[in-house]
Amino acid sequence: MLAPVLFLLLFAIVVFGLLFAQNLALSNAARQAARYAVVDNINRTCADVTSEAVNSARPLVVLPSANVTVRRGTTSAGATNVCGSSSTKPCTGSGATDNIYVTVAYDANVMLPIPGMGNTKRLTADGVFRCEFS
Repeated sequence: MLAPVLFLLLFAIVVFGLLFAQNLALSNAARQAARYAVVDNINRTCADVTSEAVNSARPLVVLPSANVTVRRGTTSAGATNVCGSSSTKPCTGSGATDNIYVTVAYDANVMLPIPGMGNTKRLTADGVFRCEFS
């Protein structure tokens, strides 16, 4: 009688661990992409920043480039998308207090459906770095 409850608990722990690992990979990818955008920012384009985010998330997360957003502003709420084209340089024309905000989103598949959780879980992560020397 107790075995089904214990197996459900065990599987819930495994699913949570996998989601946690994927969320950690996304956080690292977003932070790395934001850092990549501001270091040597004269030569970095939005396509480069997006590629850095996608490549940094591997191998735990296979991330489509459409799930990466690059914004610039003094606050996260006031930041606007700066990547109208892939050749745009995110920090070009930035002010002294402007930051680059890279947001990465991913729909993780839940391998073992847990009641109330559904088959997918939306994971998001943000990376922030200050534009310097632009």
